[in-house]
Amino acid sequence: MTKAASESLSSVDVVSVGGLCIDIVLRVDRFPGHDEKVASELVGNLPGGPQPNFACAASTLGLSVRSLSHIGTDEYGEIVKAIWKNMTLIRSVLRLYQEQLLLLLFC
Repeated sequence: MTKAASESLSSVDVVSVGGLCIDIVLRVDRFPGHDEKVASELVGNLPGGPQPNFACAASTLGLSVRSLSHIGTDEYGEIVKAIWKNMTLIRSVLRLYQEQLLLLLFC
């Protein structure tokens, strides 16, 4: 580790490591039944995942947080970069991987 990196981490309380997700939030008039399809409206592509949720919670408690994660270079990776770039509470390090997609979970 370089001296600059060591000094940068000396004031850090928490390092949050893990996956970033994009939650694709849809609005429906009602929940579909078994094997039924219903029309939906996109509410938004919102940041999610246990790592950023934890990092944000720790930051709101006044802790100095750094966040480490991998993202892809697809459209969802660009959304994640834009969101994290605008976060003022957390300094993050994102490592980009060519041709790697973010995990999309549909629940």
